[in-house]
Amino acid sequence: MLFASTAGAGHFGPLVPFVEGARRGGHDVLVAAPAAFGPFVERAGFPFWPCGDTPPEQWAAVMARLPSLSFEEANNVVIGEVFAGMDARATLPRMQEAVEQWRPDLLVRESAEFGSGIAAEQAGVPQARVGIGLGASEKWMLRVAAEHLAALREEAGLPGDATGGLMGSRPYLTLVPPSMEDPVDPGPEPAYRFRAVHRQPEPLPDWWAGNEDPLVYVTFGTVAPGMPGLGDLYRGVLAALATLPVRILATVGDTVDPATMAAGPNVRVERWIPQGNVLPHAAAMVCHGGFGSVHGALTAGVPLVVVPFFADQPINAQRVAAMGAGLAVTPPDPGEVVKGLLTILGDDSFTLQAERVADDYRQLRPADDFLDVIGTPALRL
Repeated sequence: MLFASTAGAGHFGPLVPFVEGARRGGHDVLVAAPAAFGPFVERAGFPFWPCGDTPPEQWAAVMARLPSLSFEEANNVVIGEVFAGMDARATLPRMQEAVEQWRPDLLVRESAEFGSGIAAEQAGVPQARVGIGLGASEKWMLRVAAEHLAALREEAGLPGDATGGLMGSRPYLTLVPPSMEDPVDPGPEPAYRFRAVHRQPEPLPDWWAGNEDPLVYVTFGTVAPGMPGLGDLYRGVLAALATLPVRILATVGDTVDPATMAAGPNVRVERWIPQGNVLPHAAAMVCHGGFGSVHGALTAGVPLVVVPFFADQPINAQRVAAMGAGLAVTPPDPGEVVKGLLTILGDDSFTLQAERVADDYRQLRPADDFLDVIGTPALRL
């Protein structure tokens, strides 16, 4: 099986349970992604097929435009110009080589990785997609992407797909339980819902020398800490939280020096820690609302303070608040984050509701069963 991802931890994360499940089932697996993302794939322990990277200057030019745009405009730019435009065009040649040389029986891509989908369609390889967020985001992602993929599809000799209907017909796998979905727009149907099979967590180092204050995990993902303005905001949030009687473990990704984020003796800043090792010990999580962060916290029954910036983060923040499993802080402000965290830590109802959501996740079938569930007829689409 060939699995495909864009160069983002939040995009690769939802694929991981399915890669692991396929491998436990005795299948050969290969992960294709932009070359720069190789360390993430290899850190997860999977064989890696490097594809073309979007030139950094192109990516930076698009990112520089986003702060001046509305939420909807910014999402359309990222999905259309980045994922379905620059990224798909950069990865397609090597995705085609992977399909031609490795001849997978099945391609599984995360929803925003489109180059592999075109390569698989060209070769007649069955494919499925894994959602990288709530189901409500799938429809507009497909619609926006279809418009920008039109030229690339034509160059590849494929029929038109102006509304994304063909892309949307592929089996849709998700790690989201029905209770987490927006009741007004639960997303694609049918949706094949699964849970990750979690590994036994490894113990954390005793960075706080016997301090027994509550542990708060803080992450703004792997992209935001390195962005102009957002990095300063993250630093301000850590400094504000450092004044509280809590232990703070923060992660910043590979592009930021943890030493530049130091905020106090009760704050430990690392580049990367597996969430599964942190969340069993955490009393609360402060995050940007990325799907991987929200999903990780709720599967562990950990309440959240969500500080959303862009993409699907505001949607995820609203859903967390609506379910009573946390609070949303908008617009982002360090002082309001402190107030939100104190509220979460002082009111057990948030933890109880987060634990109820975790129970909903536990009712789902393990991702190891995904081939049995979607079945051969679905894969003929």
